[in-house]
Amino acid sequence: MTKWTRTWVIVAGLGLVLWAWPGYARGWKSYKTAADKALQAGRFAEAEKNYLGALAEAKKYGPEDSRLATTHNDLAFLYLRAGKLEKARQHGNEALEISQANLGQEHPEFIRSVQVLGEFQLRLGHYQGAQRYFEQALLHATTGVGKATEENTRTLIGLGKAYAGQKKIGEAKKYFDLAMKACQLMEQAEKPLMAEALMGLAKAYERVGSYRQAEPPMLRAVAIFEKAYGRESPSLAIPLSALASIQFHQGKYREALPHVTRALPLLEKLYGPTHGEVLINLNNLGAIYKELGKPREAAQLYGRCLAIYEKKYGPKDASLIVPLNNLAELYVSHNMHEKAEPLYERALAIAEEKLKPDDSQIAYCLVGLGVCYKNAKRYEEAEPTFLRALAIWDKRLGKTHQTLAPLLRHLGILYYEQERYEEAEPVLKRSVEILEKAFGPNDPGNANTLLWYAATLMKLGRNDEAKVFYTRAKELERKSSQ
Repeated sequence: MTKWTRTWVIVAGLGLVLWAWPGYARGWKSYKTAADKALQAGRFAEAEKNYLGALAEAKKYGPEDSRLATTHNDLAFLYLRAGKLEKARQHGNEALEISQANLGQEHPEFIRSVQVLGEFQLRLGHYQGAQRYFEQALLHATTGVGKATEENTRTLIGLGKAYAGQKKIGEAKKYFDLAMKACQLMEQAEKPLMAEALMGLAKAYERVGSYRQAEPPMLRAVAIFEKAYGRESPSLAIPLSALASIQFHQGKYREALPHVTRALPLLEKLYGPTHGEVLINLNNLGAIYKELGKPREAAQLYGRCLAIYEKKYGPKDASLIVPLNNLAELYVSHNMHEKAEPLYERALAIAEEKLKPDDSQIAYCLVGLGVCYKNAKRYEEAEPTFLRALAIWDKRLGKTHQTLAPLLRHLGILYYEQERYEEAEPVLKRSVEILEKAFGPNDPGNANTLLWYAATLMKLGRNDEAKVFYTRAKELERKSSQ
């Protein structure tokens, strides 16, 4: 049950508006043009230097001139891309105040500043706050809500993301569909704006565990970004990483591997070798190697991540939880429970100190510890540990999320090994149902759970039912070995 780290990141931006008004100073325009090109290429330091030069030029003309609001918005977006959220907030607020006081609420730069602040809220995970900003942007749309414009389309995408963050998949899909329809009307069906909408829709499906529905729009988004920016563009880093995550959660490890491998050097180029996004992808690459049966490569990557996190953030930072869990799980998969247990205990202690009591990461730690206890026949410790994790995930993820399936299998086996077959049966049945809903009834990964369920039914004297599940499991194993 290796944890795959997911994250929301803005890929193609909020649109860099360059108004060709008479009287624009050549210095401001030169700085902005250079900065826009540097940002597109992922050269953040160069972009920052030029945008700051543009800001100095814009200040010469006073707040009534739209160049000042434009440049503050440009800087806000740059800092969002670079992960410097406080600076992004500061410049977004500056742009909002200047445009509201001097340009009016229907000026494009006012709308753009509201969009920037909505994206800032998304990055913080404040989805209702983001929704309010994007609704405000739509309310003040300069061309009317129903018009197909880039301005309105970006707002629709932002609203889709806000609803997706609240797991309101129906509302999210509605706004992403509207954004995609607008792109078609603007003849941008194969342009980055369409890719942003497709990626947003894919992430919305991913957020509720609908990975099979998420993959097609993400594949199309990656193809559009590649066509627009080239295969080696840093703009491909996040879409490739997101695609790999979706494929990983469907058990498509070989398909996911080249995407993470491509994303990693692009992220290093963007952010440097110790940035959080790079570490996330190192961890994800380790997860793939683990699932592909390459423990040595996986252990090296997990160990490398852990060492960087400890050096960068200290020995008790919450960022250590995932690499600790994944290294521990790798040990468990090779029956090295004595090495795994202290890692899980350390991760759990950090999680309980730093996170809320019902955080999903606490559940991951608990499941790992429970597996160690179960495998050591310490059933009296394993059962309450599993049940605590189950209570957290039932609340946080919902009772049918695919993440619950392995935990339910472990809990069912725990009951089976204690000859508590009446308790094992509904737990294992639920695990089977979740797996088949998530991956389909013919996925080879379902075989082990089907076998345990068949064995439980046999113990309960339900032999005809047991035979059906046993036969299905063996057929899946046969197909998997071919």
